Amino acid sequence: MRENREKEKKQAPPSGGLQVWMEGFIDMATKVLSSHKDESLTGKDDLAAFLRTTPEALEAFEKAYHREVISGWNVSYDGLPNAKQTAAGMDREVSADLEELIQRIVTELVSLTPVYRYDGKDASISDPPALPDHEMVTKEEVMAVPAPLRPECTANLMKRDCAVKEDENGKFLCSMYLRSKSQKLPLETRRYAYNKFRQGLDLLDLDGLMYAIIDRNQDSMGHWLPALVEAVKKQNYFKIPKTTVIKVPLTLLQLTRIEYATHTPTTLKIVDDYCYRVFRLDENETYFVRTGTSSSKFDFRNARVAGPKEVHELGEYLLYNHFKGVSLAGSTNTPCIYGMQTTVEWAVREYIEPKETVPEIYFGLPLRLEMRVFIDATEKKVLGIAPYWDPKTMKKRFSLEDDYRNPDKVHDYIVYAAHEPVLMAKYEKYKEKVVSKVEALLPYLDLEGQWSLDVMFNGVNPDGSDDMHLIDMAPASHSALTEYIPDGLLKPCEEDWIPKIPELEKTKRTEEEGDTPCTN
Repeated sequence: MRENREKEKKQAPPSGGLQVWMEGFIDMATKVLSSHKDESLTGKDDLAAFLRTTPEALEAFEKAYHREVISGWNVSYDGLPNAKQTAAGMDREVSADLEELIQRIVTELVSLTPVYRYDGKDASISDPPALPDHEMVTKEEVMAVPAPLRPECTANLMKRDCAVKEDENGKFLCSMYLRSKSQKLPLETRRYAYNKFRQGLDLLDLDGLMYAIIDRNQDSMGHWLPALVEAVKKQNYFKIPKTTVIKVPLTLLQLTRIEYATHTPTTLKIVDDYCYRVFRLDENETYFVRTGTSSSKFDFRNARVAGPKEVHELGEYLLYNHFKGVSLAGSTNTPCIYGMQTTVEWAVREYIEPKETVPEIYFGLPLRLEMRVFIDATEKKVLGIAPYWDPKTMKKRFSLEDDYRNPDKVHDYIVYAAHEPVLMAKYEKYKEKVVSKVEALLPYLDLEGQWSLDVMFNGVNPDGSDDMHLIDMAPASHSALTEYIPDGLLKPCEEDWIPKIPELEKTKRTEEEGDTPCTN
């Protein structure tokens, strides 16, 4: 091992003094990146090898990166502002005269919100509170507010993006879905219908039927978290972070379909105050926020919320990330991606502070050991296990054709490559134990089908036990790293998007009998 360390040190780029060299990070990166791609990769690998064996150099490198790059690089990985940067640019001036109206709207929205809470030991589902002696906000009251300050939703009013007759979008999407399932239609026609259905779920103005369809998405947290919590109670190895999951009222969720930059200050305050109340936030706590299907953690500033200012803006972050995710399904987006935010849920979790000193990527995400365990919940068996930070996948992620000129991705490539041996050594140490513990958990997991289950190792507890957290699930066939499942074991996820509504059951029977429903 010592010979390898000496070899790695010899590979370090030359410098005229460590601190001077690190403070010149930008000049160094520019010089490396201006050469051919292959040469840039070699330069990054040499730097990673040097930092791997020189802790003081890694510390100086991180300081130089934060000072020289992050402070002046006001975009995220996709070239767009993240949630906090966007919030900083929004108009916040709200008249004090509107405070009473805002709080009435917030109270109405809270009264429509089912809440699931897990406090680390017990779980509860609370029905929305009643509204005694409450006068509902009327359309006349809303329209009396000047347009630049007008609220864009109440409990029973909402702003639409397009002039479409109410309930038509849900009927149209049901028709597209049923066409996609019809064996009497050509495969190409069925694929087109399915893609239109999934696009529409993310883009079209909401109605009650659409909301009910989206709520059936198996990827969403509310479908798997309660079952996982009940299973975890039967053992003493894995933990689940304290979590609150809400179903966002339809009228408020509709805001994700409206161009974010057009939201009025009043609307944003309604969203912020609503989240502060319904999640029971504490401005002195640190939180991890996500929707039911995504945390947007590739820019970790979207996910980690700390300090009074950020906690009081938490609603805006959720709204922006949800809007940004559904926008990926737009026809002008290349490639068109649907499904990232096909959910009616928002969630707030406790933030698990790292017990160990670990490097960071993605603008502040601690690079802790994470493992993805593939399970068959029906058969109660483990299908495979993968390192979440898979080396081949990660290095490819940071070395795409147009990425090697991005200082943030250069930084993350170098930091990941330097930390890769540590991550993989931990993975080899813990993977068999984690598989064994997951196998012992499965008999208590009341789910069907194949799933990916993400496990995060957060060091060792004071009593010497492993600090292992179960942090996410998704249908296995929808997950990355399925190459770690042995050939022939992976099954497609069976989808059923149609809610149990009598009128839809009648339409479904008509389709099965051979008649094609109206597609408008």
